[in-house]
Amino acid sequence: MRKERKLYAYKMTHDTGFAPNPYFGVCTLACCKPRIRRGIANHLKACCKNKIKAEVGAKSWSKADCMARCNEYLSSEHISMINDVFDLSHNDKFDWKIEDEEFWVAGFAGKYLSKKIAPNSLVYLMKVTDIMSFTTYWESFKEKRPHENFFLKQHKNPALENKSYLNCGDNIYDINDKNEVKRVLRSFHYVQDTFDKSTADKDLSGECVLLSRKYRYFGEDALNMGNFELKSDMNHNIYNESDSPIPTKIKDIMDDIEAGTESVIGRPIQCHSEFKGE
Repeated sequence: MRKERKLYAYKMTHDTGFAPNPYFGVCTLACCKPRIRRGIANHLKACCKNKIKAEVGAKSWSKADCMARCNEYLSSEHISMINDVFDLSHNDKFDWKIEDEEFWVAGFAGKYLSKKIAPNSLVYLMKVTDIMSFTTYWESFKEKRPHENFFLKQHKNPALENKSYLNCGDNIYDINDKNEVKRVLRSFHYVQDTFDKSTADKDLSGECVLLSRKYRYFGEDALNMGNFELKSDMNHNIYNESDSPIPTKIKDIMDDIEAGTESVIGRPIQCHSEFKGE
């Protein structure tokens, strides 16, 4: 039986291939939209917490027993989940596959991007298949680190001068166990020496990175959604199949994605005309 789909939708102000980053076979959202990232992570934690309490029982099982039982529905690391449930010492590394919940994220062309494509066009749609801590992401997806040499050069408009997907990486934060930034890479977020602590704080407040191996990135070939509009201009809108139905056209694309069709369709909206993907 299919779980109820929940769609987080928002308007994008930029599309450089950075947020989201659809390359190397995984679409990632590591920067921007912290409320969406945190909201999905917190919901999953609550679901797992309820499962553990229902199946294990906090009073009758040891930590080791709980970890063993937790393996039945968490496919990878789950130490932090156990710690959260039993108020034990915190371990900030968590990384598990989402097996029984359906969370989707969609980015639509906002006002600025609509100068180049039709308003409210669908730029990307991803099913969240994994969530990961920034620490684990930094270590596990080195290929998603941007090539800094590009950003060391002077650019009047870095995005429009970018010719390679290798410069679009979003794996830019190397943090310590206190969630403090040890190192930040130059990227479309931080061009040259423009590090902004408030931007880093906002990104890291999302608490995790969303990953998808089931997605569709349209980029400059964004899909015209006709008369569809987001419910409001709020930070993001949430649609589900009971209270606020997901539009049929989007559900059809979800089905195509589930069937395993092509993931990357077009180049980023903001890039050089000679931009080359993978």
